Amino acid sequence: MRLGQLARHLESTTTEIVQFLDLQGIEKNDHPNVKLSDEEEKLVISHFRPELLVVEEEPSIEIESVELEEKEEILEALPEDEAKPEEGVVAEQEEEINEVPAVELPTPVETEPSYVSVTAAELNPEDENTPVNTNFDLIKAPKVELPGLKVVGKIDLPEPKLKEESESEEVDEGEEKTEEVTDEPKVITHHRKNARRKLTDEEREARRLKNKREKEKRIARQEARRKQQEERKLKEQKAEHYKQKISKPVPVNKPKKKKSGKAAQPVDTRPKPKTMLGKFWRWLNT
Repeated sequence: MRLGQLARHLESTTTEIVQFLDLQGIEKNDHPNVKLSDEEEKLVISHFRPELLVVEEEPSIEIESVELEEKEEILEALPEDEAKPEEGVVAEQEEEINEVPAVELPTPVETEPSYVSVTAAELNPEDENTPVNTNFDLIKAPKVELPGLKVVGKIDLPEPKLKEESESEEVDEGEEKTEEVTDEPKVITHHRKNARRKLTDEEREARRLKNKREKEKRIARQEARRKQQEERKLKEQKAEHYKQKISKPVPVNKPKKKKSGKAAQPVDTRPKPKTMLGKFWRWLNT
């Protein structure tokens, strides 16, 4: 049995079982899959739950005792004649078994296969005079007629010369109609229901003020819209300028090298001449 399974059976922990086995001189690893022998298992059960060993052993003892008692009672109930078979009967049975004659098996003989011709009439058990039913119901598939091409209408294409002539005739007729219309004077008639009603001075003034207010509102809306557009453009320009300013690298001013004012003159290490001729010669060379 595994250590974990035994711990669950005994309602204990694996560490307690391992500690008990260590005290008994048996070293085991504290892992639930460690396998224990039957002797170790009985030792652990007798320490933690001794009542389980008694419960497991009692039924086997009772069954053996019951079986032995039943066998003894059956043997006592049987008479001595039935319990022991007669010697003569046993001897006769042994003689009958010994006197069984030997049976000779026939030797197999090789035979050639024979072929039999069978006609179709012999295979059919029915009589030849039986009437044959010839009245069968013929099943015909319905014919599906596919519709052909339907001619909806014909298109007669006119000749190009006739088309040009008809166009010229239509243009002439249109010119004649325009001339006729221009000659007749237009007469506009007004119905009394559609005629305008003359407005009073108060109504004219009210309409004028109303139109003036609507015009002022329209101008104010246009001005507000224009200001909003200008503000939006200004914000966009500022944002664009800020982005360009951030994206540009900051110029680093490098320190300029100072130029020396005077060039270093070579130092004349020659000894000064003492004579007039030497001084003059030196003056010429410098």
